[in-house]
Amino acid sequence: MIRLTKTLSPRWPVLIQSTVIGMAMICAGAAFGAQEIRLKPIADGLTSPLSLVPLPDGQSLIVDQVGLVHVLNKEMELQSAPALVWTNRLIALKLGGFDERGLLDLQLHPKFAENRRVYISYNAPKRDQAPEDWDNTLRVSELRLPKGDIPQMDPESEKVILEVDQPFFNHNGGRMAFGPDGFLYVAIGDGGSANDTGKRGPHGNGQDTSNLLGSIIRVDIDSAQAGKAYAIPSDNPFADGVHGRPEIYAYGLRNVWGLSFDRGGDRALY
Repeated sequence: MIRLTKTLSPRWPVLIQSTVIGMAMICAGAAFGAQEIRLKPIADGLTSPLSLVPLPDGQSLIVDQVGLVHVLNKEMELQSAPALVWTNRLIALKLGGFDERGLLDLQLHPKFAENRRVYISYNAPKRDQAPEDWDNTLRVSELRLPKGDIPQMDPESEKVILEVDQPFFNHNGGRMAFGPDGFLYVAIGDGGSANDTGKRGPHGNGQDTSNLLGSIIRVDIDSAQAGKAYAIPSDNPFADGVHGRPEIYAYGLRNVWGLSFDRGGDRALY
């Protein structure tokens, strides 16, 4: 676990790694004596669920890597109709085999109850301006989730916020979180392949601040500047763009697959 910065989360993490659960159980046992812990399945039939995102009305969204966003109702029952079908906007996946691409994450805007804005990250087919021998384009997009008893997002409401070309099928990153500052943090993998080699400069992507691979970026999606769908926070390390891409918040990272903000203490990003 790496601590990156001081800040506060407006929402709590929705996924907890098993090692953290185990630590919590050990602490509980030490403090209160032996405790019986039970797990209760709440949904099955999913292919590769990556995120569970609570909605204000008591329902939840489940992000499935194959391109579906499922709905868990207030009674913790999986609904048959998904909130979003995104399969036809993904790059073709290796179904039945190992693949790190797909629909990677979903986050609600901090003022979701007012503006109904939702953000997703996914691997789209390679865009035209990507190098010819590269694999895909990681995309962060905004969608709208209208009010209603049954959550249903309109694919045609997509507004592309950011695109990052990826040289290989693995190490895409794609995990996201909103900070207490209201800015969107997105983890972007180093581009894949073994040993940080191939289709990159001599020092690898993690140490190359001229591109966004191998970094966590931080952008203001409530503003826009310089023809982009976002603005650059003035205190980003390379906000002036002189020594690195202005979007970069932290770099030198292999493939961050989880990030969240501490709700207490000094409110750090982990």
